[in-house]
Amino acid sequence: MSTRTNQQNRALHKYFDLLASTLNAKNLTVDVVLKPDTEWNKDTVKALVWKPIQEAVLGKQSTTKMTTKEVTEVYDVLNKALGEKLGVHVEFPHIEEEK
Repeated sequence: MSTRTNQQNRALHKYFDLLASTLNAKNLTVDVVLKPDTEWNKDTVKALVWKPIQEAVLGKQSTTKMTTKEVTEVYDVLNKALGEKLGVHVEFPHIEEEK
């Protein structure tokens, strides 16, 4: 299996940013979701939300080791959990949205 593409890497980091903005807009600060007195940004989304799910689902610690299929697998688990628990859905970015 091939590792994620550069395009997929950019989309992944764009997703982190979009999810952070959505959580902040809904006043779902990190303390509401995970950790006190911290606002979301792409780094907190990656470290506190994406990577723990990635490790649980794939057993991989680094996002650079994910295959293209695995990015989708982690996203699907995360999106479902956020939707069910918090009513938050952020679509994964597409190529045309990256520009």
